[in-house]
Parts: sequence; structure tokens; C-alpha cells
Amino acid sequence: MRYIIALIFCTFFSLNAFTKVITLEAGTNKLSIDLSEGLASFTHDGKKMISNFAASYRLKGKKIQSSMYQKHSYEWLTKEHLVVQHTSSKFPNLEQHFVQHGEEFICYIKIKSLKGELLHSNFMSPIDTKGKACIDLHEGEECRIMLMPSVNRNSYRWRYPLVDATTAEEKGYYVTTIFDNDTRHGLVMGAITHDTWKSGILYQSKKGEGIINFTLASGIKAEYDVLPHGEVKGTEVSSAKFSIGYYNDYRQGLLQYANMNTEVVPRKINNASWDDNGVRTWKTWGPGSQKLDLTYEEILGTSDFLSTTNLAKEDFAIVIAGKTSVKNYKDFVQHTQGNKQITGGYFNPFKLSSIDMIDAKAFREGKKIYTYRELLIKDRKGKPVEITNLRGNKIMYVLDPTHPITKKRISAKITNKIKAGNRFLRLDFLFHGAVEGVYYDKNITTGAQAYYHGIEYIKSLVGDSIHINIAISPFFPYHFADSRRSSGDTYEYIESIAYQLNSLSGDWWMGNDNLFEYLQAGSLVFEGKKDIPQLSQSQINAKIVTSGFVMLSDDYLNPFMQENISKYLRKKSVLDALKLGKCFQPVEINSDSPNTFVHYQDKDHLYLAVFNFSKKASTESLALERLFNSDHHASKYSFTDIWTDKTFVHSSKEILKVALPPQGSKLYKLKVVH
Repeated sequence: MRYIIALIFCTFFSLNAFTKVITLEAGTNKLSIDLSEGLASFTHDGKKMISNFAASYRLKGKKIQSSMYQKHSYEWLTKEHLVVQHTSSKFPNLEQHFVQHGEEFICYIKIKSLKGELLHSNFMSPIDTKGKACIDLHEGEECRIMLMPSVNRNSYRWRYPLVDATTAEEKGYYVTTIFDNDTRHGLVMGAITHDTWKSGILYQSKKGEGIINFTLASGIKAEYDVLPHGEVKGTEVSSAKFSIGYYNDYRQGLLQYANMNTEVVPRKINNASWDDNGVRTWKTWGPGSQKLDLTYEEILGTSDFLSTTNLAKEDFAIVIAGKTSVKNYKDFVQHTQGNKQITGGYFNPFKLSSIDMIDAKAFREGKKIYTYRELLIKDRKGKPVEITNLRGNKIMYVLDPTHPITKKRISAKITNKIKAGNRFLRLDFLFHGAVEGVYYDKNITTGAQAYYHGIEYIKSLVGDSIHINIAISPFFPYHFADSRRSSGDTYEYIESIAYQLNSLSGDWWMGNDNLFEYLQAGSLVFEGKKDIPQLSQSQINAKIVTSGFVMLSDDYLNPFMQENISKYLRKKSVLDALKLGKCFQPVEINSDSPNTFVHYQDKDHLYLAVFNFSKKASTESLALERLFNSDHHASKYSFTDIWTDKTFVHSSKEILKVALPPQGSKLYKLKVVH
């Protein structure tokens, strides 16, 4: 008996002192924290999805992990909020915070100084794990990871590599999903605060072993940065907050991720009414017109012509962009209003147009003349930070969003545009304000802080009466704009359309009033030398599935362009689809070039778009059961081609074969047949 009692006592002591595990549950998702090792795991429905992850941070150039600490304890702040405390005489105190949020978790970490000394860190991770299949969905061979770019530059792409079939070391930004394309089951993990850190993921995969290294972190250097991510300083330093969840359909997980962001910072809502059914604009400078300047008469003539088209009869914005100027702006506004149009402006708040302007006058205040050199983001030696242009072949300098003269310059420009009567404002090259460097305001030490400071200032100037559209810009934060460019510039060739839809396949969940009212594809332009009907239709279909924000930029005093807009943008069914103003969802992501998209309009009506990115004819075979969610399952569907009005009925149990011409596409309106 004594032996049994001793054995029981030793077992009890061992479990509590050395292997005590604390758990936090969110539906069928569970976090388990091993207090003997300072490591944690995430499981779904009893299956371990993320194994043995540590919290980590960088201090004085050294990476420190929770597993390196001597003591691990815990405290419940509330029944939903667990704090795991890691203490050691060698390191600052480290806290892991886990908060149950519905069926997701919010996680973040803090480091606290032991003796009130100032801490400096430029890297913090609440989830840092390694080892064979350290993240494992326990699914088939179609497990992929989403790699998101930091900004929508033309040279960047969304990518979806297979994690078990490739050996790679990569990074992505903001949010990722690790998903199985066959079942659509997936993990979604991403930052939900964006005011201090550039956040994202670092990961490694090995053929046959899956993901062998994964870090969800704050302090990820952007593609355009030339300096390291700035250090965050204080006696207490916190990472960004991240969400983590498992979903039966990863697409629903991305929508929930957007929702969790807006719970922290609501999206912008303007009180304009002209943009209720999508946004249709023409700008005076762009890839179609190829003009650096237009005369006043040419602008008015374009406004007059567009007012006669079905696309631009009313609630259409004429945007003055590039080097175009209008001396008599009051008359210009009155003229466009007479055409039932509105006016808009264009501005680069943080971009220096040319390095040759570095010593040119930027702003005059009293007798003091400031040059652009004084306003630039610098390095630690006081030298202007140099980045490259979109093509990567030209040096660019960037304006410091924290400099008071930069802000006065912005205020003067934006105030003048608002006073002139503009109700639409396009802000471009905003990522210039997020470049890492040394800033005028010494309390700001990271590119994310500088950018947030700048856009908050812009937001205070604009208010809620003007539609703000942002072009080449970081994907987060979002709360100061009504719409954003999904892709970079696009043109009327099939490779450009494929690029545009690669962008949509990644960021569709940002539109539809989630983070933004609308996403915008690149400009809608027509080929100036010849007419290729299937290519023009594909370009317009690509605008439709990217939420119907249309920005024309052709020279519409050119008879050829006038003929094209009349030919392709007058049909009611096409215009109705444009005015949906909704982003379509990708159906399959089994490559970096998804080509099938769906939009659920209501219980009985849907839209389906299918694209051919080849210059040869193709036939796409679609399993209808894969297209629709449970609310739209039916035995038969009626298909109507919006371009030809041809209608046919197809059984949902049979494979639909869609014949596509070279560079062509089909856009169908579907109705459930009861």
C-alpha cells in the first residue's frame, strides 16, 4: 500500500510540476500550452494543426524564444483571456496573450523590462514553430499556402505554392491561409492591428515533409524597403494582434478575418450617394490616352461625349490627373455638373516625382522656402533613402509623412481640391510613406507608424463627404479609403488580364463593404490599332468580377475609341453586371492563375465568369457542385450569356463544358430552376 501511495504521489507531482497543460477552447478549436516547455499547440477537432510553437522576439540582434525561459506560469484575466508568463533572470519578462473570440483566437505577445530599462525590438512573433509538418491540415495532396504581397505593384503577384511538393523559403504579408483546395478546409492567420508593425509570415517547406518552419510575426521588411524594419521602443513592447482560426471553407475564414479587422478599426463610410451603384470614372492621364497633358477644351469635349453614352450618362466622375491642369476650375465643375457628372482630383502625397527635384521648392512658409531634400525620409547618416520605381530601373526618393511641412503641403493640396468642388479623390503611390528610415518625428520609429500618422492626417482633412480611392498602396491599413486598386496598371492584353485576376483571387474578400466599399481593377483601355472582340469582352468581364469600379483612360475624342465604348459598353445586361459593384469569389485556387469566379447575388440568382488566358481556344470543364454553396444547390440552373442573351438549362449533376475562344471568356447570369 505504501508503494502505491508513493507512486500516486509521484505521478501527481510530475503532472503538475513538469507537464501541466493549460487549454483554451473556441468551439472545436483548442490551444494547449505546456508549462514545462513554454510551448503551445493548436488543434481542431482533436487533430493537431500547429505543433509545439514558441513565442519569440529579437533583442540586441538575438532571437529569444519562450522555450529558453526558466519559468512558465499563467493567469486568467477573464474566462476568455489567458496570459502565459515566461520569466528568467537573463531576459525581459515575456507574456503570451491568448483571447477566445467566437471560434477564433486572438494572440499577441509583450516584453517587459526587469528594471525599467528601455527595450528595443524590431521582430516579435506569437507563433514560431519548426520541424517536419509543423503545420499539418491532415488532408490530401492539394495543400497550399497563400503568399500575399505587401503592396499592389505590377511586379508583385499573389502566389499559392503546394507546401508538400516544393522546397522553398518565402515570406508573405498581413494574412495567410494554409488550405486544401479539394476540401477547402484551411487555417487563416493574420494581423488585425496595423498602426505600429508591418506584419506577415516567414515559412520554409521541404518536398515530402511539408511546412518545416513557420513564423507569424510583426517586423517583416516590405519588398520595397532597403533598410531593416524599424525598432519599437519602450519599457513594454507589444507585437501586433493576430487572429487564428480553422474553417471548413478557407474563403469564409478570410471574410471572418476582414470582419475581425473592422471590429478593431471600422471601415470608412462616406455620405455621398453618387457611388451607390459602383464607380465609373475617366481620368485625363493613363495607359490608354498616353497624354501628359490635355487642353481645357479637350477635357470638356470628352465630358460631353461621355455624357451621351450609356455608361456615363450620370454619376460619372471626370478626374483631373497627371500634369493636366484646369485654370478655370469653377467653370469646369459647372460644365460637368451640367452633364450630370462630378469632378475628381488626383494626388501623390508622399511621392517625389523625380530625383532631379530634390533641391526644388517644395513649400513656402512666410519668407522660408523649404526644398524637397528637407522633407525626405533619411537613413541614420542623414542621407535620403533611395527606393526604385515600379520597373526597378530608376531611383526614387520619398517624402516623410511626419514632417510638418509635408503635412502643410498635403493640407494645401487637398483643401484646394475640396474647395474646388471635387467629390472624388484618388491618392497614389501611398507606399512611399511607409518606407523604413529615420523620421522627423523621433517618437515614430517604423514605416508602419509613419504611414499611419500620414493617413490619419489625410483622413482628418477629407472627412466623410468625398469618395477616397487609393491606388498603389499598402493593403493595410484600410480605414481611411472607400475603395482601393486591387491590381496595378492593366492593359488590353491577356497576360495583363490574367495578372488582374491573380490579384482578385487574393484580395476579393476586402471588397463588398468588408474593408472597402469597392475594389478597383486597373484602367479599362482599348487597343488603339485593331479591334479584338473576345479580348475586349474579357477585359470588361474582368472589371465586372473585380466589383464594377471602372476607370477609363482612353482618348475619347478619337473616333476609334468612341466606336469601342459604344460597341462594348452600351448593352443593358453588361451595364447591369458592372453596376453590381461586387467582387466575385475564386472557385478553384489550384495554381497562381485562377480563372473561374462566382458571385452569389441572392438565393435564386448567381453570376459565373470563366476566362481563357491562352491564345489558343480551350474548353473548361466545370463541376457545378463545386461552384455553389449550400444555399444555391439545385437540380438545374438556367444560364444566360450577358453578351449574347443566349440561354440554356443545365443539370447540376453533369459536368458543364464551356468552350472559350482564344483570350476569351464567358460571363453567365444563372437562375435556380425550381
